[in-house]
This record gives sequence, structure tokens and C-alpha cells, in this order.
Amino acid sequence: MTGETGGPLAGYRFAGGGTAAADHAGGLAAACGAVCVATSEPTLRLVDPFGRSAAIPRPDGDPVIDWAASGALWLTGRRWCPPLVPPGSAASLAAGGGLLLSLLSRLVAQPVDVDARALLGERAAAARFGRRGPRSCGGATRLLAAADGPVALTLARPSDRESVPALVSQEQVDDPWLALRDWVGRRSAAHVVERAALLGIPAGAPPATPDDPDRFDWTDAGPRTLPSADPPRWRIVDLSGLWAGPLASQLLALAGAELIKVESVRRPDGTRRGPKPFFDLLHGGHRSVALDFGDADHLRGLRRLFASADLVIEAARPRALAQLGIGPADAGGSWLALRAYPIGGPRENDGGFGDDVSVAAGFVVRDRSGWLPVADALADPIAGLSCAVAGLAMVASSRRWNCETSLYGLLRPAAPADVSAPAAAARRGLRGWFVAGASAPVRVERPRARRSKQPAANLGADTAEIIAKLPKVPPC
Repeated sequence: MTGETGGPLAGYRFAGGGTAAADHAGGLAAACGAVCVATSEPTLRLVDPFGRSAAIPRPDGDPVIDWAASGALWLTGRRWCPPLVPPGSAASLAAGGGLLLSLLSRLVAQPVDVDARALLGERAAAARFGRRGPRSCGGATRLLAAADGPVALTLARPSDRESVPALVSQEQVDDPWLALRDWVGRRSAAHVVERAALLGIPAGAPPATPDDPDRFDWTDAGPRTLPSADPPRWRIVDLSGLWAGPLASQLLALAGAELIKVESVRRPDGTRRGPKPFFDLLHGGHRSVALDFGDADHLRGLRRLFASADLVIEAARPRALAQLGIGPADAGGSWLALRAYPIGGPRENDGGFGDDVSVAAGFVVRDRSGWLPVADALADPIAGLSCAVAGLAMVASSRRWNCETSLYGLLRPAAPADVSAPAAAARRGLRGWFVAGASAPVRVERPRARRSKQPAANLGADTAEIIAKLPKVPPC
């Protein structure tokens, strides 16, 4: 967080602490500019600059309890083997994000109360994924053993598979994963990640040295006029895809925002090809605009749409938007850019998906046979929750904000200090799997998903109506 600007929660005060989730809520509030005061009170409280406050009970729990309740623990391990307890406190970080979202929404919008821990398992529940280490739950990512530790590689796109022969220096590869296993095993994890990044293949390995990246990089872009309606009705234009950005948008819609999802007619959101219940969950009730980004008239329409927005959420490579001549200056309100890795860091131009970025942030488990991924694309729901908090803070602010953030930077605060120790395994009981809690055994919950009350709109269903109603803006 930049010291000069503070963030959209500057002037707010967060009071609370005492549990892992409450401490993470305070850390996220501080990353958005709030002053945090540690207390042992049984409530968590957020006070705005005018003295208005919201309070909720402080939940009990520790990282193991939060993991067990989230569904993420169920997804960690090998098929037909016991679930493994993940390291770190990502489920508590999710819980903390949900607590802060609940507090902030009570002050500035409609109250949003979700079981934030359960968001970690929603995609798996909708797609009926299970644990299948060393593969990811979705199957596109695998953990391989390099000469000095684990490394994750993702072959989610045809281009990723097509790049494998160049990566392993072979003219032809019959089985890409077999070729990668042999090639990776003779090299350091850092070398594998560097080479893969040069070819555009998403890859990640746990950090060799500790780091503490900023969660958000804030820039104050000047004053703005707040909506006059009570309760306020904000327009969110979501240019992101897959899981993290759409989850943030979906949570903002619960707070009362109008959501407009923008997709390319040539490359729609890949989640449309996945389980329909999951796509409906993220986009049910939202309006759909589809544009050809190679068409000058369509780009003018996109700029007009941005000018009408209180918040634009995008997750494109910086170069991609720069080539289109689009950026934060086009937004009428605030702009939130979500990347795989932090801008200004050594991997700022690298792409990544939730599973390989989670490994890069330090989330792996180890059993007697090797290294395994943690949960399902863990970085995505964590980033979605955190971006929902940041987005709500931005649209409720009297200032316009430009925010840069990343999957890696938002997950890293919950990362374990040591990934080398073998993970504890759950034990079978009469009513399922159990793990040892602080005072008693804790049941490992299966992944579960909310259900959408409405289906998602067809691609571009609202394009003509929305563009026609937009005010004209001068050409760039």
C-alpha cells in the first residue's frame, strides 16, 4: 500500500482481534487504509470517518478449524487417501475477508453475509471435483519434483501444450506430462519457472526467500460524485473472467450494485464452458455485453460504458489493454486491476492461474510420496473476497481510486513459514473424516456451493440495449 494515498478506508477504524480470522480482517482493513486497533472484545467493530459504526460477534476458531469448515481440507491430498491438513491460514484469511465485508456493507450498502470459508470449495462442489494430488482438482495443473523442491505447471490452454516441446528441447513430445516430469527432475525449480514463463506456460514454485508484497497499490485519481439514491446503487463493469474477478463482482451485487459483465465476442469467459451451476452462481442476474475489441466502434462503446461505471474490474495483461488504448483514465469512477503477480515485482508480466499461483505463494503439502497442491485454485476465491472488500470501499468513497492487486499478493499473507514438514492426515470416524483441533476433533466438511436464484444471461444478451442508453462521450 502506498504511504502517500492511504487507501479508500482512510479515516476508518477497525477494532478487533484475538482469532486468526479476526486478525486477518484487521490486516485487510489496514491494507485498504484503515487504522486498526487490537482488542480482546467479543465483537469486531468498524467505525467510519463520521463516527457511525457497525459491529458483529467475533467468531471462534483457529486455522485448523477454519480449514476443516471450508471444504478446502477435503480437497487436499490424494484420491482414495485421507485428506491432508494444509499449511498456513488461507481459510482463516477467507473468513476474515467475509467479516470485513459484512462490517463495511452494513455501513455503506446492503448487508452481505456469506460463509466466506465455504467459498474456497464452491467451484469443486459445482463441478464435483475431489482431491486428486499431485494433479489439481480441475486437472490442468500438476506438481512435479524439481531437483530442489516442488514446482507447479499448468497446461490449461492448447498453446500451453504446444509449447512443451520447446520447453523440454525436443522436436516431438507424445506425452507432455511424462516429458515434463523427466525434464523438471533434472533442474532447479527456479530455472523451470523462468523457462516456462518465457514460453508463456503458467508455473510456480514456493518462494526461496520470505517476501511481504503489498496487497493493494492505491492511487488517488481525484474526487467523484457519489450516487444520490438511498440505498446507493453503483454500476460495476466487470471485464474479468474465470473465478476471482467474477466472485468479487458477485459479492458486490449482493451489496446492491448493478453488474454488467463484458466479454469479447471472439474469446468469451472460459467459465462459460464449465459447469453451468458455477457460471450461474457467479453471473446470475447480471447483464451481459459482448463486444469485438478489434472493432473501432465497439471500442468507443466500451469507453462509453467505462465512463458510466462507478467501478471497472479487469484482469487482463497490462500490455493487452495498452494495445487497445484502454486504461484507468477511461473510467468514470474507480478502476481495479487484478493480475497474477504484483506490478513492479520480478514476475509482473507473467500469467498464472489459481493453482500455480497458489503454489508460488507457498501453498503445498507433503506426504510420504511427494508434493501435492492445496485445495482448488486457492488464490482465486481469496482474491475474489479481498477484491470485493476493496471494491466496496472504492465505490463508497468520495474519491476515485486506481488499484493494482494480484492473486499472489492477496494470498501471500496467509502463507506458511515452512512447507517442508509432512502434513497431518485426517482420521476416519463414524461420521466422516476428522482432524485434531485445539481442544477436540473437528469434522472435515465436504465442499458446498450456494445456488443462484437466476441463470446467467446469454452472451451479449444486453449489448444493444445498454450501449444505446449510454451518454455520448468525446472521441479519444
